[in-house]
Amino acid sequence: MKDVLIAVAASCGVAAAAAAAAATAATAATAAGTAPVESPIEAPGPSGPLKGTLLTASGGHGPVILIIPGSGPTDRDGNNPAGVLAAPYRLLAEGLAAQGVTSVRIDKRGMFGSAAATADANAVTIPDYVTDVQTWSRVIRERTKRSCVWLLGHSEGGLIAMAAARNPDVCGLLLRFVFVGQFVGGLGSFFTYVALQVCAAVIDREALRGLPASN
Repeated sequence: MKDVLIAVAASCGVAAAAAAAAATAATAATAAGTAPVESPIEAPGPSGPLKGTLLTASGGHGPVILIIPGSGPTDRDGNNPAGVLAAPYRLLAEGLAAQGVTSVRIDKRGMFGSAAATADANAVTIPDYVTDVQTWSRVIRERTKRSCVWLLGHSEGGLIAMAAARNPDVCGLLLRFVFVGQFVGGLGSFFTYVALQVCAAVIDREALRGLPASN
């Protein structure tokens, strides 16, 4: 895990040293003959439970990561009715487990297993998702007995992770294909998105302490 994160971060032009912090605890040897254990996990939502899947790595002593889905109707495995069927988040979770890293992948408020959490999934806002991530972080920390949880955000999930970062339950962030920028109106088009695409970045807890407080 440590070497993989360093390689990914370096290839995308971010500091490789920061990546090492993401998997310090993952160097512990995997318990011989013990397979990762998959189990359901729930967090309280506004009108019903938020649901996800906990994949506990062998030994259960490494770091724990919350995988935050990207935009649209993307389920906990990373599949989408638009045609994404490869289950990338599930495969990621399995790969992490093989390296001693426990993970939780989730269905967003109002979608799939978390459909009962709100009556209208289209009315859910980014601040709502941030609240849910903070709730998930607390639940995961309590369930796994860890001191903190890493947030791994993909695309829009990365923006949510950054917004949820100022939380004592958060170890740090792992960001993948996150767009940071602003919407600029333009004639003849719905919008023009001026953005910086972050290929991969890892931010540890010490760096998070330097972030300005949100307004």
